[in-house]
Amino acid sequence: MEIAHVYIYGVIDYWQDDYASEWGYVNLKDVKNQIDAQKDAKEIVVHIHSPGGSVTEGFAIHDLLRSQGLPVTTKIEGTCYSIATVIALSGDKRLMTSNAEFMIHNPWGMASGDKEDIKKYADQLEEAENQIADFYAAKTKITKEEALTLMKEETFMDVETAINHGFVTEEDVTMKAVALFNPKAKKDKPNKKSKNSNSKKNAMSLVKKIKNLISSEESLNLSLTAADGTILSVETEADNPAVGDPIVDSDGKSITDGEVVMADGSTLVVESGKISDIKEKEDPQNIGQEQFDALNEKIEALTKAIGVIADAVEGNQNNYKSLAKNVKSKNFTPPKAPQTPKGGSDEPQDLYEKIQAQLAEKEDKKNDKKEE
Repeated sequence: MEIAHVYIYGVIDYWQDDYASEWGYVNLKDVKNQIDAQKDAKEIVVHIHSPGGSVTEGFAIHDLLRSQGLPVTTKIEGTCYSIATVIALSGDKRLMTSNAEFMIHNPWGMASGDKEDIKKYADQLEEAENQIADFYAAKTKITKEEALTLMKEETFMDVETAINHGFVTEEDVTMKAVALFNPKAKKDKPNKKSKNSNSKKNAMSLVKKIKNLISSEESLNLSLTAADGTILSVETEADNPAVGDPIVDSDGKSITDGEVVMADGSTLVVESGKISDIKEKEDPQNIGQEQFDALNEKIEALTKAIGVIADAVEGNQNNYKSLAKNVKSKNFTPPKAPQTPKGGSDEPQDLYEKIQAQLAEKEDKKNDKKEE
């Protein structure tokens, strides 16, 4: 084991019980047990999230960590108040997350007894106050007088302020993201719009990578959560996945070649464990030239068909008008009725003759009324 991880999570207390951590307490014995369980380590990382506690216990834990003869890194991951700040200063390198909080104040407590007992306890508090102020002056960028002033005012610090005062050496940075893996998706050739957009995105990613190289920034892993819950990870030097970035699953294994569909609709094409292309979300209004030509052909064919139907309808209307005119002028000569096929019914012929007789009868009645 290369690194020993020690956790200062809870109230720092002088109660030396084996099960103190189960009650939310941290003591010297607990810290020693954590170190002894990782004897092969060549470095110690101390994780701190504590509201403080016993002054004597805090200094004892600090001294124990420094006595190991190993490089010590302290990481403030939540609150680091009161005597917990002394433990934080045991680190050769002292990190603090952007959401963590650092606070120093005067030691305080409660006493009982007569006036002499109370005076004695007040003297003890003053001694502890000076001890802590001297310690801060030796470990940070501030003087004892400045430390006493900050302690008296009960000063809370964010990561920037803590760095400026020398309590912290640097900020600890973390990050996250989202995606969906779809190996069966077809590798369609991107249209001009998506190709140009990808080129622009890739160019921006390249610029960011160059900036990162110049500033000696390390690569970051983007954790990508798929819509179905699958976790993927992209190693990148930019804020977003870029062409050429390695991509793996949550176990660090290369994923199958295919396409990774992101939550925003874009698609990462993966080949040999790396992103080979980035496709933008397909725009329903953005169709290819081939599709456009095919639609035009269909529209032209439908237009021609409608024209043929319109001509046929117009021709039939003219025939009906001519037929009606002939009937009214009595010049109508009924066409010869079609012959009934041999063995068939003669009902169509009879019906045709009846219609002609009815029309002639109506015409005669109209003429008789005119004569009267």
